[in-house]
Amino acid sequence: MRCPPRGRRVWTASVFQPELRFAPEFLYARGSWDYDLIPLPWLAANLRSRGALRPYAIFGFGLLRHQNLRLRAVSGTGWTLQGGFGVKVFVRPKAYVAPEVRLGWEPFLRLGAGVGYVL
Repeated sequence: MRCPPRGRRVWTASVFQPELRFAPEFLYARGSWDYDLIPLPWLAANLRSRGALRPYAIFGFGLLRHQNLRLRAVSGTGWTLQGGFGVKVFVRPKAYVAPEVRLGWEPFLRLGAGVGYVL
């Protein structure tokens, strides 16, 4: 039996306010013999609102559904919690890239980046 490749997929959309952002997020994480489904709403708050570098804090709390494809008895549902920091780096007056790091339980360490445009 061939092992499927590891992969991660995240779908998100957010509602923006000047200093506070809320977004529902859905994380699908698949390993060789298991997968996780995680609906994770998150809240992000800007720590500084002016300048080319704008740090922010991010926090998420959601539900984790784990399924082991080999051992069905290992499958289960539980809570997940994440928190971290990021920084919006403005490359144009209204366009930015935003690298971030999050720690929590499932996934334990998460590195990500986004792009955005301020209307």
